[in-house]
Amino acid sequence: LLKDAAIVLHGYRARPLDVPVHVWWTEKTLERYGTSPIHWQDYTTGMVRSDIIPGDHLDVVESPVVHQRIAEILSDVEKDAFPHA
Repeated sequence: LLKDAAIVLHGYRARPLDVPVHVWWTEKTLERYGTSPIHWQDYTTGMVRSDIIPGDHLDVVESPVVHQRIAEILSDVEKDAFPHA
């Protein structure tokens, strides 16, 4: 099934969506790749915002400190999107 999906999708290029994208990168991911491994601006014509989260992927999943930081960022995004709410 996976092989069939790969054959069907080979050469498929999705059109960029007109939506904002907010990306969180971990420090460890950026250290490993030296830069963002995915360039989200290739997938949207909207604004791309990014933030760096301490630690690695597992920290993002498990750390209450990281969860709090993401909540703060989302709160700021919401305030920017709905300034009069």
